[in-house]
Amino acid sequence: MTTPNTPTPYGGQPADGNVNENQPTMPMPVAPPQDEQPQADGNTTERRYALAPQQLFRAIHDQLTTGATFTLDHENVQSGTFAFHSFDGARFTLSLIAEGAAGTAVRLSAVNDTSGRRSTEFFDSLDKRIGVVPAPGTKGGKGAAYATIAQQRKKTSKLAVFAVIVAVIYAFLAIIGDGGLSILIFLALIPALLAGFSLYITRREGSRQGRPLAWAAVIIIVGGLVAGEVTGIVKDKQHEIETAAQCVAYTWPDSELGALLPEPESTTGEIGHESETSFSIDVCDVSVEQFNDYIDAVKDKGFTVDYSKSSDSFHADNDAGYSVSIYYALSDENVMSISIDAPDDEADAAKPESESSDDATTKAPTTESQNQPSDSPTDATADDFKAAMDSYEAFFDKYVEFMTTYQNDGQPVSMLADYLDMMQQYTDTMAKLDAIDENTLTPEQSQYYLEVMGRINQKLASVAQ
Repeated sequence: MTTPNTPTPYGGQPADGNVNENQPTMPMPVAPPQDEQPQADGNTTERRYALAPQQLFRAIHDQLTTGATFTLDHENVQSGTFAFHSFDGARFTLSLIAEGAAGTAVRLSAVNDTSGRRSTEFFDSLDKRIGVVPAPGTKGGKGAAYATIAQQRKKTSKLAVFAVIVAVIYAFLAIIGDGGLSILIFLALIPALLAGFSLYITRREGSRQGRPLAWAAVIIIVGGLVAGEVTGIVKDKQHEIETAAQCVAYTWPDSELGALLPEPESTTGEIGHESETSFSIDVCDVSVEQFNDYIDAVKDKGFTVDYSKSSDSFHADNDAGYSVSIYYALSDENVMSISIDAPDDEADAAKPESESSDDATTKAPTTESQNQPSDSPTDATADDFKAAMDSYEAFFDKYVEFMTTYQNDGQPVSMLADYLDMMQQYTDTMAKLDAIDENTLTPEQSQYYLEVMGRINQKLASVAQ
């Protein structure tokens, strides 16, 4: 008499719990419609978890091999099945069924499990091991959907929200500011760090949600960087247009001031102003060699007193007290700017007679009035220029100090407040600096400008090392 084959549930294990090692296994199936699912003897419990089959398989394996209540009889990795029994004689067959992106179904068939007590104990232990709770609106049991505690309790990342706020502030300052690309990149450092940390903690396995906010911060930072650079280019172009010399034919003056200087080779340019006491001109199409040759010619004319020279500037006086300043702008159509000023006594002599015929008491101020500080526009302009340059240098002193501390302390996020204060100071400083017309600087102011810029470059080089 032929013995009939024992029916087997999904997973290839006999319903009575006996394991046939030679029985072929089959890949983990997708759950068929409910009315087509085979039923095993005894109680059957089914639950769904928002976890991958591989994660559940490892957790169940660890539970059955380390716990005292259940003993593992057999497991099949390919089919995702387990056979095990409890100490009091209940036998179980468990199948894992992948359900795509929804997660995994766990089907547990039990024999000799009175009132499902051991099945409940198994699932309670599994839930604690993998850290899950029933999905909202369910009470567990057959067909209940389960989700990880991290998925149920994730909160929106406050850091991601903060990153968006800081990114918006950065974008606003980048657009209204006048800093170059290097300054824009430096100012973007802290917003970028905040956005990076936000992306990390809002990743799929992270402890917080709010990944769209983190990506929004990244997009705002990049947009602010691009917009700030474009705005800077546009402003530079406008400034070049406003200050560019009109390269037309000019006539070198035959005045006393014009005779003190050699006439440049180039015959195109624009005369800025001409009077008895001062004269300025922008000469176009001047090469570097012509600029250096012109400086030598000026020195041959006697301008060798208290002179200073760099690759693009020259300042000197002659024995009679006349002062000459020469600048060279290679990027601005090779323009050479020349200005000469008469000594102060000559300027006083050139004043209209009506101004010099005042009452003697007016012309000769008392000793008391001589000791009073001057409020003339020239003094005020000089003070404004020096204050602007000192403020500019003070900002970079603070920047160097900030970067040194930032690098030595391991780039702490706690320095964000100092960073925001520094951005505000940078905006104020640039506003003061933009208000200065470089074409009206005296030789002393130009020299001070070069000295300040030289010190700033040295300080920035020390940070970049």
